[in-house]
Amino acid sequence: MSNFITDIKIKKVRHLENIDIKLGDEKKHLILTGKNGCGKTSVLEELDKFFVELFKEHGQIQTFYEYKDKLNTIDKIRHKPLFEIVYKFESCFPLFNIDNFYIKVKEKNINFVYAFFGATRKNIAKKPTGINKYNIVHSKSAKLNENFLQHIVNLKAERSFARDDNEENVVNQIDAWFNRFEAMLKQIFSDESLKITFDRKNYNFIIHRVNREPFDFNGLSAGYSAIIDIVTELILKIENTQSKSFDCEGIVLIDEVENHLHVELQKNILPFLTTFFPNIQFIVTTHSPFVLQSIENSVVYDLERKEQLSGEKLKNASYSDIVKNYFEVDSKFSKVLEDEIDRYEKLIEIFDEESLNIEEEKELLALDIKLDKIAPMLSDSIYLRFKESQDRIKENG
Repeated sequence: MSNFITDIKIKKVRHLENIDIKLGDEKKHLILTGKNGCGKTSVLEELDKFFVELFKEHGQIQTFYEYKDKLNTIDKIRHKPLFEIVYKFESCFPLFNIDNFYIKVKEKNINFVYAFFGATRKNIAKKPTGINKYNIVHSKSAKLNENFLQHIVNLKAERSFARDDNEENVVNQIDAWFNRFEAMLKQIFSDESLKITFDRKNYNFIIHRVNREPFDFNGLSAGYSAIIDIVTELILKIENTQSKSFDCEGIVLIDEVENHLHVELQKNILPFLTTFFPNIQFIVTTHSPFVLQSIENSVVYDLERKEQLSGEKLKNASYSDIVKNYFEVDSKFSKVLEDEIDRYEKLIEIFDEESLNIEEEKELLALDIKLDKIAPMLSDSIYLRFKESQDRIKENG
């Protein structure tokens, strides 16, 4: 039976009090939304404190939940310091679908990963200098992925040794691992032509895409780097468990999951993560309508309005309706955007006449980049105007 969160109880986190977020008896992901300052990040941080203490060796929470039902009133008075320690973690805490989850954690009778990703994410992997063992940190909350490149270099070496020793099972397992990892990268980059190769002279891995310059894992753009940071961290946390399978169970918290991602990646980030890590339950915060609408198997909770919705309900809503109802984009902003599209269309007319000067070219490029990100979030008519104008550039460029 899988292990997952069914409820999140918020007793008091900043201004938020007595909130019960019900996820249900079947595993669902949670998307927290609302305006800046509504408490999204604070809720994640309180949950992180809870899980860090829960998974700590001989942690107070494990001890508390193991014995609290066995203690009578006199015992509870005698153990008051323990209760005071634990109650500070109960400002925001989860309930699980099985009663003995805490005992299973204490007895290590569960293969389970946990991770918390803050709003600032960047993949920075140490470049290996050879085949070296690295220190494996078994703490659930430790950051691991700076050693990711070393890990996959070691896997390549292990494959070579296994091949020399005629250990076909090991060779096949490692090949399957690299095939799965390459499939992940193909989906992240939306590019079936993508290949990864091992530069054995420099102990590095190179990513190849058709009609693109090759690059390595430390040469990624901000958006791709943010995703790879999550993926490689989860892979190494899974490698730390006994299962070593992408099907490992777990709970992952991600603050502002859309950070650094262009629109297409915002639409795909949660479907991607939930597909490749099917037994991990994700709890994320977002400002993006594209994230809100991206998966059906989810609960959306607006901390500003204290309103709960299902992912299924949002799946068929338009982006403009979501923005209007949940992000309060005002008419003044829409007017500014329409003015910018007017200017964009004017610049395209000049472009069609082949009379753009250098400053106008720069302005056109800047508007194209900006509007490509923002226009889909507003009215369908504004978005249509922008896309029609953008198509004219492609036709005449």
